[in-house]
Amino acid sequence: MCATAPGRTLYRCRFADPPIREYLLSFYPGFGEEDFALLADGELVLEECSRCSAVWQRFAPAGRLLTTLYETWAAGDGGLDRHDDVAYHRAAGEEVLLALELAGRRPSEACVLDFGMGWGRWPRLAAAFGMQAFGVELSTAQATYAATQGVNVVSLDELPRARFHFINSEQVFEHLVEPRETLRRLADSLAPGGWIKLAVPDGSGIAEKLEQPDWSSRALNPVAPLEHLNAFGRPALAELGAQAGLRRVQPPLAAFYASTIGLWPPKRIARGLARPLVRRVAPGATFFRAAL
Repeated sequence: MCATAPGRTLYRCRFADPPIREYLLSFYPGFGEEDFALLADGELVLEECSRCSAVWQRFAPAGRLLTTLYETWAAGDGGLDRHDDVAYHRAAGEEVLLALELAGRRPSEACVLDFGMGWGRWPRLAAAFGMQAFGVELSTAQATYAATQGVNVVSLDELPRARFHFINSEQVFEHLVEPRETLRRLADSLAPGGWIKLAVPDGSGIAEKLEQPDWSSRALNPVAPLEHLNAFGRPALAELGAQAGLRRVQPPLAAFYASTIGLWPPKRIARGLARPLVRRVAPGATFFRAAL
């Protein structure tokens, strides 16, 4: 993602050839033999940056292919029923409380943004805790639904400058064609001292895994064909932030403990005590902070 260093090709295979052919047919519930016509002679080509070890796909879906990918082939993978359980909302509540801890101000004074909000659960929780919450979502159906639920829906081009105390982006940047420009735009929207959290699949060690690739396993999920256009390890995330004028910061452990809920009954205490440690060192989550 540096765009400043030469790279190397790690993998190449036509979408219509094995093993990618079998991957597409098995992974996407709405994908059929006739859909290979949409991919024409396209191929999956994975490149690695020699400087930061980011890995990206040369082929990026656009236009009709992009619409078909997310609205037909992947249909059923991200509906309203997904994550509709207490465990998910408890974890999401902890993330919202962490945003409030890091913002360092009263809930009514905190302004937060969820970039790539899906159906709007995160900003709705943030609003329930008293924060001014906004959301950005490219899916028209999901953005429309979120708006009906009271979410302040905005587009990337409508983001205000120097306003947000915390920006959340969960499993989004791996899908973007222009992650550098997008992060720069988000960084411009941060208030002085504001935070950005980017959570992505852990892309460390992908080059080694591609030496003998097993597309049937989860090990190659960070470079999932057609969807995960970018795979980031820690160095790549740090470089991405630096190019947006941000520096990588490790939030204090106290903030994670302060935001952790669900420590009771006793059987959950051990898990609750360990969870902040795991969240703080998770390889796929990186925090950035704007200059004061």
